[in-house]
Amino acid sequence: MHRNEPKETIEDEITIKQVDAWEFSVSRSKKRLYIDTTSYHPIKLGLTRDDLQELLDSMDDVVKTN
Repeated sequence: MHRNEPKETIEDEITIKQVDAWEFSVSRSKKRLYIDTTSYHPIKLGLTRDDLQELLDSMDDVVKTN
């Protein structure tokens, strides 16, 4: 994981889903999923298997369009 990578350097980042204060985005060029929060004290994030599959499918769609 690259937690300290500044968001500004990810030029082709595309948001694919937002859950409460959590934002899921994908970089086409890096083929990487990023999970970020806009809250200083975010609630615990819980994802089901279907949620994860939806994120993977969305990521594939974004990466394939490159």
